Amino acid sequence: MKRLFFLLFTFGCVFAAFSQVAVDLFDPFYADLTDWENEGLINYAPNMRPLPLQEIERILNLVMEAGNERERRVATEHHARIFGRAFHFGVSSELGFGLSKGSSITYFDFAPMVDFNYKLAKLFSLSLKFDVHGTNKIPTAEPNPKFLFSKRDISNDDVSIGKLYILPSIKSGITLGNAEYYFSANIARTSYGPFYDSGIFVSSHAKNHGQFNLVLNNRFVSYVQSFLPIAATDGKGGNTSPHKFLSIHSLHVRPFEWLSFGLVDSVIYGKRFEPIYLIPFSVFFVSQGIYDFPDNSLIGIDFTVKPIDGLRIDGALYADDMGFNDIVKFKKDFKARMSGQFGLSYTMPKKHWFRSVALDYTLVTPFAYTHISGNDGTDANINYEDYTHYGQVLATNLNPNSDRLNLKLQFEPIDSLKITLNNTFIRHANINESVTDPRFLLKYMTENYNTTGTVFNHASINSPDKNGYSDRLHLFQHATPFLKQQTIEYINQLSLEVSSVLPIKRSGGYMKFIIGYCFEADINPGVNNPMFSKTATSTPWLGAVLSEVEQGNFSTGSHSYPTQQVIDEANRQKAEWRAKALGKKFNHYLKLGATFAY
Repeated sequence: MKRLFFLLFTFGCVFAAFSQVAVDLFDPFYADLTDWENEGLINYAPNMRPLPLQEIERILNLVMEAGNERERRVATEHHARIFGRAFHFGVSSELGFGLSKGSSITYFDFAPMVDFNYKLAKLFSLSLKFDVHGTNKIPTAEPNPKFLFSKRDISNDDVSIGKLYILPSIKSGITLGNAEYYFSANIARTSYGPFYDSGIFVSSHAKNHGQFNLVLNNRFVSYVQSFLPIAATDGKGGNTSPHKFLSIHSLHVRPFEWLSFGLVDSVIYGKRFEPIYLIPFSVFFVSQGIYDFPDNSLIGIDFTVKPIDGLRIDGALYADDMGFNDIVKFKKDFKARMSGQFGLSYTMPKKHWFRSVALDYTLVTPFAYTHISGNDGTDANINYEDYTHYGQVLATNLNPNSDRLNLKLQFEPIDSLKITLNNTFIRHANINESVTDPRFLLKYMTENYNTTGTVFNHASINSPDKNGYSDRLHLFQHATPFLKQQTIEYINQLSLEVSSVLPIKRSGGYMKFIIGYCFEADINPGVNNPMFSKTATSTPWLGAVLSEVEQGNFSTGSHSYPTQQVIDEANRQKAEWRAKALGKKFNHYLKLGATFAY
């Protein structure tokens, strides 16, 4: 069997035929589009990807007319590939390794496929990619550096031949309209905002989903309205369920070619379809007030400044839950459940062996993107209101209470050969290490609340009184203990990728070869282990009235307990968790791939 896998991969590397389509965010076109935007060659593309064929053709025509020699060549190759031939057939392959002390993971993927790009006149376009993967690892088991996810959009339905999974995947999109006004319906990944790789609004890290988009975009203004049917899960990222939705819209103004700024508004909800969130130019937080605020709304801002050709400055903020009353009173401590991202990049506007440099910083404060759903905050409850899809955060791939500094250098010593050097430094902590309120500690040690410090770990508990009436309590209503915990996880990821894309002029296809390596140092890797659990000591406290716990003594049944006993047990569990969280891990990741598009 091992020989068969090796032969399949070797065949794929040498003879693979693989092509991507406009609806696929990992199509080479989008990487080049980012460069053209950074150079100032393209200044008013929509801030939501993927783009329809109408908009892609407009962009390629602009580059072919106004770009330098290299840019015109690349744009011409993209145009021939996407518009010169409707159908492409073939197969893709990839081989990956994950190595750490005492363990190793080998992964391979082999996928026959067909893709289709078709544009009728100026008002209709269709993109489709269908492939069937033969793989030994489903995406969640694929060896990847921490906080990075698989790029494969396949779901495990237990179809296999021995240890080989046979799993289909589809991406598709249809668009009605022209490059300035259009409606599109897709099954694809989504990128929203000025940071395309891992943005704080909607990121390409999240698995594909349905999307319905209305776009009005011109030189001076851009309005995007999107409706995304996504997948809900329980508090452990399992038990996938339908009927969860994200509505998001944005309005951007471009007073100058070098300046863009705008607002982003979103709401996430489930168990019903809500037409009020489809109304353009509304404010979702105000709209949900009609129903007494049952859903989870967020609001953000972003900007892009290009002061000179090649230099780009981006910023974005996304507010989940803010302590407005404390802020307007200028209090030092206030609640700020939010994310932010700021970046500076320079792309050579002329042909040069040094292609680009980019530096960006991202932060996600405690409990950002989290939310309790309904009246049950435990792990078993399906969550329709946290900012996740299919068990992954929809936005940046960081967990709450984290930040990241990322430096990326790209070189192109010869045409069609790119060398990318990337260094990422991440800090992360489990917010529960700062929890001292005995009411929350008791709940965490008697019921199945998530205490991993991840996006499934929300800030709320239910507090029934003696008569059975339930209230909801929230942590840190007047504070934001961002990375102030005793135990901090430090991650450094240094990666090198060499890639080459060579056109096949006869068919409009291309050949692509990639080799990538990442070294990861992970200090205190066990921070996301659950901090609290039921024990023989804590189990008898189940059902305690939390108002009594707050007063210093509480009873369950015929037994009475001092609150200090809860604090002592919590401190013991924290110390045990801390001992297991500490340590060092050094990991190595290697991926090889080859494609041939005909």
